[in-house]
Amino acid sequence: MLETRRATVEAEASRLNEIALTHGTQALVLFGSQDIYGPTVDRLFARYPDVRHVVLEEAGYLPWLQSPDAFRDELCAFFGC
Repeated sequence: MLETRRATVEAEASRLNEIALTHGTQALVLFGSQDIYGPTVDRLFARYPDVRHVVLEEAGYLPWLQSPDAFRDELCAFFGC
């Protein structure tokens, strides 16, 4: 988990913008409000302002298990299912 957090914090924001502009790629950043990385959410959202940001209020580190309906709804809204 430390490596994931380090990669998120140290990632270069311009890379995501380059991919999005070049390839038309969209991204979804989805967190549970009780996630252990809660304090870093604002930094992550600021780093990637042009992607879809979602915080599931009743979920933690495992939102697909803790709020499966809300998680599914967000994925379907993003992917168009």
